[in-house]
Amino acid sequence: MEEQKPYLQSDLSLSKLAGQLNTSPHHLSQLLNDRLDQSFFDMLATYRVREAQLLLNDPATAHLKIDEIAERVGYNSTSAFHTAFKRLTNQTPAQFRAKGLGQGA
Repeated sequence: MEEQKPYLQSDLSLSKLAGQLNTSPHHLSQLLNDRLDQSFFDMLATYRVREAQLLLNDPATAHLKIDEIAERVGYNSTSAFHTAFKRLTNQTPAQFRAKGLGQGA
């Protein structure tokens, strides 16, 4: 996940990831639930939001709009991105970016 970043693929599914890992979707799902105490979708959102936080704080990507960042981290829907971001960070992507840029100034 860390090296190849498959979570950036907007069409990533449990079946697709299981195929890349040469395991069954059922086994992968069970592993995620047992070891990480997360569903596939929660794990996917966690990785994507973490990547979005990096982009939102990076001066090199400060010119990107929020919906462009959502797309870059694998979301087809800006509203799904906002929902996941808010659920995991308790703030909107815009609030997160404003705080990050304010600290760097």
